[in-house]
Amino acid sequence: MRVNRIQGLRTALISALLTLCVTVHHAHAASSDDAPTNIDRIMYFDADIRDAEYCQFSITNKVANYGNKVTNPAMTCPDAFSWNLFAEVIADEFWKNWADESQNWPKEPWPMCSESITTNCCNPASNNNNLEHCPVYPGDELAQSLKKAESFTNDNKIIRGAKNQRNAISTFFQKHSDIVRVGTARQKGKRGAVNLADTQDNPECTSSQIDSVLPADPQSIGRILRQTNAEITIRNKTFHDYLFNNNLYNADGVLDVYRQNANNQTKNAPYHQSNQSGTPNTPGKLSTVDLPPDAIMIKSNWVSEKVIDAIKNKYPKQYVHFGKANDYITKPAITILNTSKGKCNVSDTHYLMAFHISSKDVPQWVWTTFEHMNNPGRCDYTGCNDSFGHSVTVDDAPSNYIVPNQKNDNLSESSIVFDPDLQYPLGNQSEALTQLLTAYGIATSDRNGLYPNPSDKAWVNYRLKGSQVDFTDHQGRATHLGNSITEAGFMSQSSCIGCHSRAGVAMKLSAIEGKITYDISDHLKATALLKNETANFLQLGVFESVLSEFGYEQSHDGIPKHDWFYNDDPSFSLKVLQTDFIWGFLNANPLPQPEVTIEVKQTR
Repeated sequence: MRVNRIQGLRTALISALLTLCVTVHHAHAASSDDAPTNIDRIMYFDADIRDAEYCQFSITNKVANYGNKVTNPAMTCPDAFSWNLFAEVIADEFWKNWADESQNWPKEPWPMCSESITTNCCNPASNNNNLEHCPVYPGDELAQSLKKAESFTNDNKIIRGAKNQRNAISTFFQKHSDIVRVGTARQKGKRGAVNLADTQDNPECTSSQIDSVLPADPQSIGRILRQTNAEITIRNKTFHDYLFNNNLYNADGVLDVYRQNANNQTKNAPYHQSNQSGTPNTPGKLSTVDLPPDAIMIKSNWVSEKVIDAIKNKYPKQYVHFGKANDYITKPAITILNTSKGKCNVSDTHYLMAFHISSKDVPQWVWTTFEHMNNPGRCDYTGCNDSFGHSVTVDDAPSNYIVPNQKNDNLSESSIVFDPDLQYPLGNQSEALTQLLTAYGIATSDRNGLYPNPSDKAWVNYRLKGSQVDFTDHQGRATHLGNSITEAGFMSQSSCIGCHSRAGVAMKLSAIEGKITYDISDHLKATALLKNETANFLQLGVFESVLSEFGYEQSHDGIPKHDWFYNDDPSFSLKVLQTDFIWGFLNANPLPQPEVTIEVKQTR
């Protein structure tokens, strides 16, 4: 009886195992066509759900609430936080009220006013500073000009019909030149800030000049847009005032902070020196650059209508689907194009294609980027990740992640590879995002006038590409974020936080410039500059010695490296002072240097 029972159990066990094997085999076979690709498996690490389950967003009187358990929404609910930033900056009309880089950092800055300097100087407490040599915040100093331009910016009658719109834009450029924004594509290792003065000697671009900057076989449409857009970086009043009050609007003032930090380390290590930020009436004393928590900067990409039309005509429609002008936020602007025949201006309506927002709500900043839904290749290489604003349907369920387009390379041993420059799903807008936009009065009516308005319906056509609040995930893998225009060519490992961690200033020693003359009184007269120390804002470059497969240099992802900033010597002396993740200091210019006359008695 016992033997028979054991044999029966053995038979039943073998039968059960065989059944299990067959069941597993059939399950795999049934899903083999939908099995994750090699790209899917790697994208898994970029597709994490950023907003925690505890995030329960609501908004009352424009005050956001992220849930009872959430004490740090920037870190716990970064996607919801990003969309709230989106609404806040639109409500503040960043495109006209905030200061661009030429207004943060004048090209020929005057020194700060003081007891010893009372003329040809800049006073943070005044709204009547010289607009050419001092920092300018348009919402303050140009408020009257913005008010006068309202008939152009808010009157729908003037844009009825293409001819009326062209005439209105031409008149706007003539009558309101002081509020016209000018941009140019970011050039490697060069300052990007430009203003109207930089356009004066340039002719208007011809159609052939525009066509000449569009290659026959580009690496991507995004790369073309990167080289032909008006990149305009702007900063809110908190940011602008911090620069002005602390004398950081010129290179000399930034170098003073470097010296303060280096001297303190040499004399007082291990003790750090606390910052004393300046006010309009009190000079600051800084040993580090550390922006206030409510500082915000935006890097926006505006593309000329003429350039967009040229791109549409030159490249296949499956790669270019920009839609209609009313689908975009638009404004009059000027792009300076660099062509083989020199610089020229494109002065017309510009489309807002994408914009980065960075806020100092956490010490390493919150990084978030938005793109227009029609941008070719919007989710290429890293995908799009939004756990708050829009979802896509995957296996009959909503998902936060849009995977990059893929195709088979059709080789004998085939692989699944990226299929770039195509369109992506638009996604479904969440009720929470609708509630947020409604609270701020965003996207409630048709376009009205030449300038954007918070109520323009086109705002609903922008999508969150992703958010970033730390260098790595909790397992140590580098996080990634970038948009298809600004980071075109190095999107696959683009990291806003990693790249900006390299922004810093070093001290560059140079020979004293001057001249020596001999006069009849047997004296030698030497004229020399007082200083021979200058600021070097590119000691650490934007790019590292790594190339993409196409040959473009790549930016840094992952954590910063300590030896970027300190020398490997017995004193570990300061090499580069980190400038709070702000590449904009590349636009800081030195103050005019006074000359001295040195008389030396000639000996015979």
